[in-house]
Amino acid sequence: SENKENDFVETFIQIMKKGLSGEGGFETKLVFQNVLNSMLVNQSVYMPLMHFIIPAEIFGNVMFSEIWVDPDDGQPGGGGSDDERRNKLLIKFDIKDLGFFDLIVSQHKGKVEVQLFYPPSLAADEKALKKDIASIVEKNGFSAANVALGRSVKPKTITEVFPKIYERKNGVNVKI
Repeated sequence: SENKENDFVETFIQIMKKGLSGEGGFETKLVFQNVLNSMLVNQSVYMPLMHFIIPAEIFGNVMFSEIWVDPDDGQPGGGGSDDERRNKLLIKFDIKDLGFFDLIVSQHKGKVEVQLFYPPSLAADEKALKKDIASIVEKNGFSAANVALGRSVKPKTITEVFPKIYERKNGVNVKI
């Protein structure tokens, strides 16, 4: 039930806070830092994408977000300078009482393409969302090449957004 889940989450948070504050000693603090880092950042030699988990509270709303990053999307062998690289991100976030979002961002040579899939309850705000996203992109020094919005029918899968991960299945990512 939801009450048991909330109790578990609260207990887990309290244990993590105590461990990270060093209540169990210096060695214990390092263990808790490693546990937290392992939970929030997942980088594997078997997966060509970087994966981050970000729990947050924004304006009083609880939010849970996952970020999947391909730092060299479209580059054979992953080579090339920073200007030649095409970066692609999938940001999934769920805002309590609002709904689930998928945000796909692709950047190449200072131009940004954005696709936002939002909960149906925000359909009336689509024009304002599109304008605000373009404004955010440009305020950060990029050019908004394309901003596309649509209602979320079902969450996007990793392979839908990053189809090339199957092409790289025989390689091992050994970046340090």
